[in-house]
Amino acid sequence: MELISAIKNGDKRAAAKLISMLENNDPEGIKLLQSGTSTSKKARVIGITGAPGAGKSTLTDQLVKHLLKSGKKIGIIAVDPSSPITGGAFLGDRIRMSDLNSEPNVFIRSMATRGALGGISKAVSGGVQVMELFGAEYVFIETVGIGQSEIDVASQADTVVLVVVPGMGDDIQAEKAGILEVSDIINVNKADHEDTNRTIRQLKSML
Repeated sequence: MELISAIKNGDKRAAAKLISMLENNDPEGIKLLQSGTSTSKKARVIGITGAPGAGKSTLTDQLVKHLLKSGKKIGIIAVDPSSPITGGAFLGDRIRMSDLNSEPNVFIRSMATRGALGGISKAVSGGVQVMELFGAEYVFIETVGIGQSEIDVASQADTVVLVVVPGMGDDIQAEKAGILEVSDIINVNKADHEDTNRTIRQLKSML
């Protein structure tokens, strides 16, 4: 229980340790999480999904900075592809949000998919609970960016944001994959592109 107490006191290392235990299916970690969590949900969970290069990390970064102005405590779970050598995350999204690492009210955790399909890791659910123990009022889950089957985030998030880019055909991919059906908000990013209005019209016609 010392680990749980440390997490509740804002210890990021303790939170990272427990998440690692959950990723490795450590029975002790699962037991600790069960003993520390309550039945009441605390954090608003926001899923950010979309194809690679659409700007998911940039959008997450800006949303978090906006919430920080209101004194909110934020958790970010960035799901990355797995390294074929170590099985760990590539940390690409975490690097793009590096200026948030020094924020005391932000806890960023990268997770490798470890072969899981659907755009997220199997340990995401436990990771969200650890973020809640940390005191996060909002938890962002950024999916891996495979572009075709990232609908599992809908089972974890209260709000799903789909990020698309004009001229890349993401709207067609989204329709085929069913991502449009699970999205609450569709964000057309990089809107200075000449195909922006056409993309918006296409998306509206699909909906």
